Amino acid sequence: MQGKTIIVGAGMAGLACAQEFSEAGHDFLLISKSLGGRVLYDPAEKINYGAYFVMQNYHYARRFVVPTTLINPLHACFHNSAQEYFSVISGHTLKLLPEFLRFFVAMQEFKRHYEPYKERCLRMTQR
Repeated sequence: MQGKTIIVGAGMAGLACAQEFSEAGHDFLLISKSLGGRVLYDPAEKINYGAYFVMQNYHYARRFVVPTTLINPLHACFHNSAQEYFSVISGHTLKLLPEFLRFFVAMQEFKRHYEPYKERCLRMTQR
């Protein structure tokens, strides 16, 4: 390998990068204050700060997770505050259906551009 490689951060991206370098037999130095990055549990607050789910198109992230339970949309809730929440399927969300549909269409358009971008990122330098 020409030069030295330093990976800053041991979050999902840093760990995936380290995995790729390791599998390719390249030396690297991984620098981070904690493993897992934002995928962190705070025992004092009893809260997870990281990824709560991994979608199908998270190709590299899925190599690091163990599938357990699929999210049932009927059991999911939106939270306005620590005390106030409402079900995904409720009168509150039905009023917002046009906005949800616009969001869904926008996300489909975003995904159409995001997938090729992610592929290009695998080979781009960050200079």
